[in-house]
Amino acid sequence: MLDGFSGIEFTHIDAVATFELAFNNGQWAERTYSKPIQYWNKNGAACYYTSDAIPGYASGDPESCATFQEFLDMFLAQYRFQTLRKAEELRQRYEDLLRDGRSSVLLNGTYEFVLDSGLDILRGGFPYPNYMLFSGSLPTVGDCLMAVKTAVFDEKRFTIPQIKAALKQNFQGFEAMRQYLLAVPKFGNDNDQVDFLAACLANHFCDWLTEYQAQTGFTVSPALVGWRFLEEAYGISATPDGRRYGDPIAEHYCPTPGRAVNGPTAIVQSIAKARDAIAKANGVCAVHLSLPRNLGDDDEAGLAILDALVLGALDSGLNELNIAIYDPQLLRQAQQDPEHHEDIIVRVWGYSARFVDLCKEMQDHVISRIVRTG
Repeated sequence: MLDGFSGIEFTHIDAVATFELAFNNGQWAERTYSKPIQYWNKNGAACYYTSDAIPGYASGDPESCATFQEFLDMFLAQYRFQTLRKAEELRQRYEDLLRDGRSSVLLNGTYEFVLDSGLDILRGGFPYPNYMLFSGSLPTVGDCLMAVKTAVFDEKRFTIPQIKAALKQNFQGFEAMRQYLLAVPKFGNDNDQVDFLAACLANHFCDWLTEYQAQTGFTVSPALVGWRFLEEAYGISATPDGRRYGDPIAEHYCPTPGRAVNGPTAIVQSIAKARDAIAKANGVCAVHLSLPRNLGDDDEAGLAILDALVLGALDSGLNELNIAIYDPQLLRQAQQDPEHHEDIIVRVWGYSARFVDLCKEMQDHVISRIVRTG
């Protein structure tokens, strides 16, 4: 995207919802629970979130899979279907704007190229239009795939029907199973098995959009980004990685909050295993790293750690690193006494906001993503 010469249109895949569809052969999971959610701001109206993933595509019955590779192929078929449908939505949006797009005369008049061509910026006037597709929360999907691989196919500890029964009840009555699934390796801890599973998904996502461009002539830029993480956590069921309904899912191509326990260096190393996909994703790979205020023994040590992290991320092929420094104890105090903590600013995803203005669920998410460093 070139500043001043490109518009931007984007849409988003609910990747974890796509896993739910694949796990149930194209249908939503049966469940006994649901909760309305506010859209980030505490003053917003609460509503029940419905995923915009598209049900109905039968990608295969997971209970018929004899190997994990068959199960993975089944998920990839569902994810490919969702990817191409979303790409088509963007192409339709482009064609609709070419036909009916209108913006103000004043705004159009600020662009010299519009004065030359006479084309409205929403009707093909931008020299370099930009249409982007966000991949969703792929690291959480990687955690789910790793859990199924370990529990069902490698160790044969549980069957898929048994896991479905636990998810239907949000793990109530299945705590021993949940603890087992939580102990399966998670993305963000420099574990090759789960990290390369997530990287596989990211590579397929980028490659499908390259194929789509070759077939249609329309460019949809892949972005390893997932920005609807709060609503999705309440729009989907519990998941096979041990996550209960409403617990956080990954934002962007980052670990599921609370699951990265080996420190920030391990997080960077996990993400870097998708460096091939990151190079393809010209819509960027957003890495959000929240660190505690006591990063080092003193300010000088803390700055040295930050310097090493940034340089290490650059050397590893990461192209966007957003670092935030928080005091989790102070944030919890702000939840209890917002009137005296109105000055705390936190990063949400593409913007910053006052912590006390966020809904309780988003506040909890911000706290949960702070990485352990010791």
